Parts: sequence; structure tokens; C-alpha cells
Amino acid sequence: MIKYLILLGFIALISCSSRTNQSDNQVATKDSLPSESGTKSEKLFDFYYKFASDKSYQLDRIEFPLTIQNADKASIINKTDWEHDYLFINLEYITHIFNSFNKTFDYNAEFGDKAIFSWIYPDKQEKKDYYFRLTNGKWYLNKIITDKIDFGNSENFVLFLKQFMSDSVFQMSRIKFPLKYKTLYDSDEESFLDTTLILNQSDWRFNYLYYGLKQLTNFSYSWSSEIVENDEMLLFVSGVENGIYIQYFFKRIDNKWYLIKKNDEST
Repeated sequence: MIKYLILLGFIALISCSSRTNQSDNQVATKDSLPSESGTKSEKLFDFYYKFASDKSYQLDRIEFPLTIQNADKASIINKTDWEHDYLFINLEYITHIFNSFNKTFDYNAEFGDKAIFSWIYPDKQEKKDYYFRLTNGKWYLNKIITDKIDFGNSENFVLFLKQFMSDSVFQMSRIKFPLKYKTLYDSDEESFLDTTLILNQSDWRFNYLYYGLKQLTNFSYSWSSEIVENDEMLLFVSGVENGIYIQYFFKRIDNKWYLIKKNDEST
């Protein structure tokens, strides 16, 4: 139950990120559509948590024999050989990357019939994608693909994040001060006040995530996990079984990324 409450906090701000020709993270605002059987489809994030935490449920929701692809090599795994995968539920927090500051999310939104959960490994320039699809109102794991990421020649956002979250000197150089900082102030240990502060360089304390971001999680709502960069990018950090709830707003200025605002509504 706690995980679902935390999940509600997570999804209150995040948005679907299905790619179209115009945008990588486009969200629908309709209730989950009825399946062919006439029942409503499962909520995707409810499914993720149950899939990761319940071994029997996970086995029932994998399309065996499951295709496992690593670069150009493909293999299959049968049900009897499968080892339970906890996805992200054992992490302290999860990350979600958006290519716009203006994202909305409706927990009852229609996600379509395809989704990807991704592990991103900046050091190895690699990602591991879990492909899920909706069939008759139920989500199933369809395949897993591990592949290299082409970060290109310019300042890639993921590589920038890794250095930003592991190098204190670099981090300080990539913040636009004075920085707008929104937080929740605990006024009486029972209620929180929404407070906006303006931070100068002397007020800043090093922000250190995921041990220098050796790994990130990300969520896509199509069968494309590519992170399409715009001039504004948002990193959302949500705690798992804790109150972490942070947004980092980055803007590309003269081909370099800078933090221009931070919202911390952790409790």
C-alpha cells in the first residue's frame, strides 16, 4: 500500500512520453479505454509494481518463450529458466526524463498499448529496454533488448547529467544563479507551506544522485525509448517508499546545459 501511495506522488507530475513526429513525450487525457472484453485496461504503474513484486504474477505476465536481444545477438528464455526481475522497486528513487517543462499527467489517462521501462548506463553508453504491450486489457512483457546508445558529438543531456550529479565543481559552473528554488517548509510538523526561495551561489549545496548517476531509469509510452532532446529538459526524481519528490529544470544555452530552477516537494 505504501508503494502505491508513493506512486501517486510520482505520477502526479510526470507525463506520458510517447513519441510522435512533433514530440517525444505526448500524453493522452482520456480514461483507460475498455478492452475487447468490455472491461477497463489495467493502470500501467499499478501493473509495474505488481509485476515487480509478485513472482507468480510476473511469470503469468511474460510472453514465453521470451526474446532476449543483446546488440546483434538474440536468444530466448523459457518459463522454467526465468529468474524474477524486481525492476526498480528496490531502488531508493527512480528518475524520469522529459523534453519539456510543460507536462501534465492523469493517473487514469490512456497510455496506448505499448510501453518501455529502461535502464540507462551512461558509462557503458548502453540501455536495457523492457518492452510491454497491452493485450485484452492486461499488460505483458514482450521482449528485452540491450543495445548501445549513440550520444552524438554535442553535449548530450544524459552524459551531462552524469557529470552534473557527480562533479561538484562542474555542477556549480552549470547553475544559473540566482536560482529559483521551490520547497515545502514544515511549519508545524503537520502541515507544509509552499515556499519559493532565491538561492545565490553561496547558498547552494552539492546535489548528488545515484552515486554519480551510474544508472538511470526512464519510462516511455511507445516502443521507442529514444530520449529526444529539446532546449528544455526536465529530470524528475521520485522516491520509492520514501518522500523524495524533486524536479530539476535544465535549459540549453549556447549549446550547454544549465540548471535554471529546482522544485523540491519532498516530505
